[in-house]
Amino acid sequence: MRPRTRRALLIAATAHGDRPGYEATIRLGVEALGSALTDIAFDEVRALDDPGRTRMVEELRSFFSAAEPTDVLLLSLHGVVVRDSDGRLCFPAARGRRFVSGAVLLDTVSEVIQTAPVRSTVILLDCGYSGWFDDGPDGFTATVPQLDLRRAFPREGCTVLAAPGVGYPTATPLSLHVARALRGAAPDRDGDGWIDTGDLSEYLNRATSGDARPVLITDAPPVPLARQPGGPPTPRQQPHANGQHPDPRSLLTDLAVVEGLDVARFGDTALASLAHVPEPGRRGDPAIPISAAPVSESHHRAVESAMTRRLTVVAAPPGNGAHTLATAVAHTAVASGQSVLFVASDTASADAFTVEVRTELETAHLVAGGPAAVRGRGSGHGTLQECRTRAEEETEARTALYRDWAAVCVARAAIDAIARIERDLALLAEARGQIIAAGWDPKALFRTTSPREWLRWAEQASQRFPFRSRQRTASRRMAAGTDPAVLARISQIARVEQEWRAALDARRRATALDELYADLVAALEAHRRSSAAYLAVHARARHTRSSNGAERSEPTTPVWAVAVGQDHELPPRAGMFDLVIVDRAERCGIREVLPLLYRARRALIIGDPAAAGSTPLLGRRGPETVSAYQALARIRTETGGRVLWLDEHDRAQPAIAALADRCCYGGKSTVLTDPWSLPGDPARPVQWHDVTGEYETDEDGSYVNRAEAHRVAAVLTALDLRLPDEATLGVTSPFAGQRALLRQLTGRRRYSREIRVDSPQAFGAQPCDALVVSPVLSQNTPHRTVARTLATAQWWHPILTGTIAQLVVVGDRALWAAGGGVPAAVVEAAETGTGEAADSEVPRPLLHALSDLAAQVETNVAVAGYRVDLCVTTPLGQMLILVDRTRDGRGLRRLLDRQQRLREVTDLPVLRVPLWRCLHNPVDLAKEILLGKA
Repeated sequence: MRPRTRRALLIAATAHGDRPGYEATIRLGVEALGSALTDIAFDEVRALDDPGRTRMVEELRSFFSAAEPTDVLLLSLHGVVVRDSDGRLCFPAARGRRFVSGAVLLDTVSEVIQTAPVRSTVILLDCGYSGWFDDGPDGFTATVPQLDLRRAFPREGCTVLAAPGVGYPTATPLSLHVARALRGAAPDRDGDGWIDTGDLSEYLNRATSGDARPVLITDAPPVPLARQPGGPPTPRQQPHANGQHPDPRSLLTDLAVVEGLDVARFGDTALASLAHVPEPGRRGDPAIPISAAPVSESHHRAVESAMTRRLTVVAAPPGNGAHTLATAVAHTAVASGQSVLFVASDTASADAFTVEVRTELETAHLVAGGPAAVRGRGSGHGTLQECRTRAEEETEARTALYRDWAAVCVARAAIDAIARIERDLALLAEARGQIIAAGWDPKALFRTTSPREWLRWAEQASQRFPFRSRQRTASRRMAAGTDPAVLARISQIARVEQEWRAALDARRRATALDELYADLVAALEAHRRSSAAYLAVHARARHTRSSNGAERSEPTTPVWAVAVGQDHELPPRAGMFDLVIVDRAERCGIREVLPLLYRARRALIIGDPAAAGSTPLLGRRGPETVSAYQALARIRTETGGRVLWLDEHDRAQPAIAALADRCCYGGKSTVLTDPWSLPGDPARPVQWHDVTGEYETDEDGSYVNRAEAHRVAAVLTALDLRLPDEATLGVTSPFAGQRALLRQLTGRRRYSREIRVDSPQAFGAQPCDALVVSPVLSQNTPHRTVARTLATAQWWHPILTGTIAQLVVVGDRALWAAGGGVPAAVVEAAETGTGEAADSEVPRPLLHALSDLAAQVETNVAVAGYRVDLCVTTPLGQMLILVDRTRDGRGLRRLLDRQQRLREVTDLPVLRVPLWRCLHNPVDLAKEILLGKA
């Protein structure tokens, strides 16, 4: 399997516009995007200028047919998307020619994409839109026709980004924003060294706002587009002369020589993923996750991948259940009769995992240990009846496990179906709103006759029949003339109304969402219980087999745990373990991990993507510059896979967790922490004490701010009195001089607990309950570069992820708020009570309807650290409203989890309001909200 290649086709069409600057704007976008794609080493970049229909179709077919399944193809259309009289979307591709002969149907483009073998396609529509109901005087619509564009393109494996219609074509083209993002402005959130479509979408949402924000038409798994500047080199690049940033594949030869490993056996191990060896076909039953502890849906996906794929890389931010994932994978593998090697970043973590697994499975007679574990053998033999009983128990437990997992899958599929229906309803409601705004009333138009009949009559009236009486009859029934423009509009309205009524009927016939969610919760709990029962039965059977004295060449212990760098204690045998789990891989060097991959058939790599590259690497083979997580995440991406995410957080206060997720991980996680279960002040988990002091240089060349230090000491005293005895308390600063001063001040005072004064990185490795931060710098500082560095997510990451319950910053608020970056977000969180950004506005029709009913409404309210869209005061009391803007079933389930958590922590009614209802009939919805019946 060769590495995936990246190819781009850019098509510019200037035939449809005559506005000033139209042609220049289009060509500017094409040149900027083409130059950026060339600079980021795309394998091929082709540009077509007014190609005409025939040439454009030929080039499209040639471009897509030559691709391999793992390739990445980018198609960018620059011009105008026009809807013709038949309601079809066209792209005028020729200058100075008739529209009919020079336009390419988007259905044709979609057909070419669907018949191509490639699985990853990115489409950029840097276009204006013309031919809709809300076209302005200039012939362009001000809104993106999401419904029609979503129909035109395939949804599987295709990411479609559309430029906003407002201001086209004088506004900044979408291509310019994309070019900046691919040149390095977009972040690399999953740490694989690539800017993918997810990173691109996040950057576009942050760089634009309101009506100028591009629209994501169809979504797909992230597709790598550009190498992150400063990351490890691609396989086509040579390593640096000093040996830094080596490609992992180049280390295999040295590995074989130094470690004495058999190169011919690499294909039988997890190292085959580095050599682009194809994945073996799946055989046997599907992998069913087995966990005795509650786990999330993202955990289930990671377990399934770890059990079936040679290399699985999981991005696990702190608090998102990395340790739970390792335990669940170990349980699943052991229950399948497989052996597991757990690799920790240090010996203490390896011992802790060993103790935890032994404790959890002690009643199941499973033992876990490292290389020094004693192999348990005995001489007992069970009777035939006992063997039959154990076999029946194992069969019964396996049947229950499969039954409960099937119930989980069925409940999720039902929620997926509702999410698809409501997504379609939201798009259709928006389209109907445009029709009504244009002066048409679909409800009145189709009061006595169905849209299907209108479509049939419109077709008859627009065609030439042998008997003109049928044409006249159809026109008379429609009470309209035979004007083609009128017939086309009526047909378009009838199509939208027909789909709207069908989707509305499907939603009414579907099971209530609350009932489906309750079924899912019950099924997950049943699956957890059946998992524990199956583990116990399987473990008793294994214990019996091992006690019967059967000699085996491999270790009888199913789970071994070692620290990184201890591979020399294991025999250098290829694939001696079925699975190796590398935890906290961002702290392990790639040279230390590769020998462990040789000893296993599959590998699961778990790491923190935001910490990769900034954390000191551990190992015994000398200095390392590339972490195992970075290197293997890149390998996984370049060979056609993707990095998986654990995206549910349940450790820190919601405001702190949301702040870390927003600033360091792009807002990928859903926070589900109970704020009342943690120490500190749940009402104000993030605080900023404004102190404007003068900082100075100490004798060691570091910086100190004595006013800040004395205020920090006072804050520590207050926290020490308020926190419970078992809570931990710490203080940090970016400068060693300030930390030394803080040690002196805290040493002079008497506290009821130890005050930990340490560097920010130390708190990232060992979190504490309450943390006080002293950034030192103040206004009129000449050290602007230092201030910008201290405002980055890289510096704040260990602070935000190392704080559990209370974060207090003591510093110059005006300086840090004006400088932007993470400190500005911390100031905002201290003022609002939540770390979540208010990115989406509440639908205006619903706000107007509530206002007309004289309801007291607050928008974007923080409640217990969570942000809710609306807080409505009703005669029955306060009510919290969550507007459902989710795009798929996974997002809907996360929103339902959030709704349930809010109900638990606030004791208030929390309503989920679908977006389509806010657009369709906001008056009735507002009445239901006030009555508590929504």
